[in-house]
Amino acid sequence: MGTDGFNGFVLEPGSWNGDDVFEPRGLGVHVVSERFAHFVSKHQLTNIVLTPTERYVWDPLRRFSQPVSG
Repeated sequence: MGTDGFNGFVLEPGSWNGDDVFEPRGLGVHVVSERFAHFVSKHQLTNIVLTPTERYVWDPLRRFSQPVSG
C-alpha cells in the first residue's frame, strides 16, 4: 500500500549524506539543503521556488486542503 499524501516531512537522522540538492527515495521531488536555500536568497535567484519541508503538501486526495467543519 502506498502513501495517500504528505503534509510536511522531515528526514531521518543519518539518512542524508550532506548533498545540497537531492531527491529522497519515493518522494518524487527535489530537496535542497539550507545552505543551498541561503545561496538562492543571497544571489536573488528568481526562477526557483523553495518550500520548507515542514510546509510541503502533496495531497491528491484533498485530505489536507479541505476546510474542517465542526
